[in-house]
Amino acid sequence: MDYFTSFERRQYLLSLRPIDDLMFRICGQDREWCQEVLRAVFQDGRLTVKENRVQSYLENVSHRSLFLDALCVLGDGRTVNVEVQKDDKDDHQRRVRFHGSLLTANLSRPKMLFRELPDVCIVYICEFDVFKQNALLYHVDRVLRENGERLYNGFTEIYVNALARDNTDLAELMRLFVEPEAYNEEKFPKMTEIKRLCRKFDEGGTNIMDAVLERLLQEREARGEARGEARGEERGRSIGKTEGMLLAFAGLVKDGQLTAEEACRRVGISSSDFMAFMEKCEGASV
Repeated sequence: MDYFTSFERRQYLLSLRPIDDLMFRICGQDREWCQEVLRAVFQDGRLTVKENRVQSYLENVSHRSLFLDALCVLGDGRTVNVEVQKDDKDDHQRRVRFHGSLLTANLSRPKMLFRELPDVCIVYICEFDVFKQNALLYHVDRVLRENGERLYNGFTEIYVNALARDNTDLAELMRLFVEPEAYNEEKFPKMTEIKRLCRKFDEGGTNIMDAVLERLLQEREARGEARGEARGEERGRSIGKTEGMLLAFAGLVKDGQLTAEEACRRVGISSSDFMAFMEKCEGASV
């Protein structure tokens, strides 16, 4: 189904930034891009990324599973999950805790000694100030309350406020993350290269994000079909297809990539019906 006119699609794609899920999927596929980002976050110009994957699926049988935005394995063996978050409506510390625990569980092996568990780090890049301290970078440490001694159990959580600005390279990188037309070829050549590529349209009016957008919508629609069929409802496929279309746009609204008003117009339902569907999906991953 064609949800967008060609003009709407072009305007929508041009508005995207690396902090948006769609562009992040493309950026995170590039190992050098991940390395460029993590070098700025860890303030380590020699940091290396050996492996990277986007949208890694961590299955949690009978419980909530998880898609990771970008999963990286560093040269020193640490595993880093980079997450981008624009919606300030949940408990972010508990979200990071869940990401870290599920990632740790998936990296473990049967009969592995606990001292052998790999080091895991969550880098949580937010388009808001999660701790309201006007800082660019937040490191959360485990501290022994009785004497203030810092303890380390192999898990690190780092929060980045993408809206903060100072004179550091990380602040400049965050500007590139949140401003659609911001570039810095000297300091961040790979970020600049991929952003320009994502925003470049060919003579036919398409670009590389078109295919990603189409696949994302189809995936979410297929998920709705599967849910409809699984419930065994009469005309399950037809109902599921409608639910899948709603899920697709609910996901875009939840990710901050569309307004609810735009979604209602494109889906063709009332605002009250759409918001009711959003509330129903609140406890599920859309």
